Amino acid sequence: MSSETVVPIRLITHNIRFANESPKLPEHRWYERRPLLTTALHHYTQHNAEAFICLQEVYRKQLTDILKDLNGPSPAFDGEREWAFIGRARSDPGDPNDPISEFNPILYRRDSWRLLSQDTVWLSETPEKAGSIGWDAASPRIVTKGVFQHVKTKLKVCAMCTHFDDQGAVARRKSAEMVNEMVREMRRSGGLFFVFVAGDLNSRENEEPYKEIVKGEVLADVWRVTNPWWRYGEKETWTGFDGDGDGEGKKRIDFVFVSKVGRAKGYAVLPNLFEKDDGVRVSDHRAVVGDVEVTVRCES
Repeated sequence: MSSETVVPIRLITHNIRFANESPKLPEHRWYERRPLLTTALHHYTQHNAEAFICLQEVYRKQLTDILKDLNGPSPAFDGEREWAFIGRARSDPGDPNDPISEFNPILYRRDSWRLLSQDTVWLSETPEKAGSIGWDAASPRIVTKGVFQHVKTKLKVCAMCTHFDDQGAVARRKSAEMVNEMVREMRRSGGLFFVFVAGDLNSRENEEPYKEIVKGEVLADVWRVTNPWWRYGEKETWTGFDGDGDGEGKKRIDFVFVSKVGRAKGYAVLPNLFEKDDGVRVSDHRAVVGDVEVTVRCES
């Protein structure tokens, strides 16, 4: 006999802004932004054990701080911490402890998901070469990729977190092509049921990278496939620290894309500033949240 089980998955992506040691107001230092960010991540995920958190512009120290705050003072799973992460620094890992190398980590709960495999792919002509810079990009750029299996239902998920270059138009387009090819490779490998891609594309909906990712009709923008009644909050995701894009204007450049086996149940762009915080903006980006349900057929 077989039965169906619905797995609710919350997908969060947030460019948290690196820990700038010499910020100019209205940007604040990491120690001021940290508690606002980590309490928000806790709040967004505390009632969804299957949540994934995808972050960008994360220094190693910030990653350590976030995991420490989310996991609290006591172990929660088999004598280890509840939240874990996958990901490598985007720079050449000659010094793996480089404190200012940026990560695009994927955070997950080990009592909900079993990690089957992980990889870091450089968005360049030599994707296996750590620290490589592609095309007209100004910096190394990466995709953090993990394959997970849901502990309770055995659902398999391929998760990808990325951050496209902010300078190179060619690099952004080529990066989108690489992401699409990675998705196709995962689908050809068989056995995977649900795929998602989350991150900061440094591109809007009317630009080539976004169009490239959705053109194959394998991945859908959660905003587009969510009933408008269940879209919450703001629309633009980049605000800058002045609230108006630091002179560029606000724009939607942070996205969650999902394979169409997932049914979108909600979408939100969340505040990065509250009045009570005395003008401390969590980041120059707002967090994006996509809620999906995946139906799994279970054999008994």
